[in-house]
Amino acid sequence: MGAFFIDKAGRKPLLLVSGSGLVLGCLLAAIAFYMKVHELSLQAVPALAVTGILLYIGSFSIGMGAVPWVVMSEVIRISNIMILILSAI
Repeated sequence: MGAFFIDKAGRKPLLLVSGSGLVLGCLLAAIAFYMKVHELSLQAVPALAVTGILLYIGSFSIGMGAVPWVVMSEVIRISNIMILILSAI
């Protein structure tokens, strides 16, 4: 899904949104574990942890997961890949 948005939105905005989502997802998970250790609002901890993890996964798939593959395919041409493969044999 992220590869589809690369052409529409561009690489830089997708990476910025993805990076922000990754940070927010980590913060939500960290807050959930902090609340669990200090026994604060124990009913909200599972929902907060799952929300943080799902946000992290969704944000990764939007930008950080897809953009590097597109950039690598543009930087490294097929002929260079074939040379690398043949030299490894």
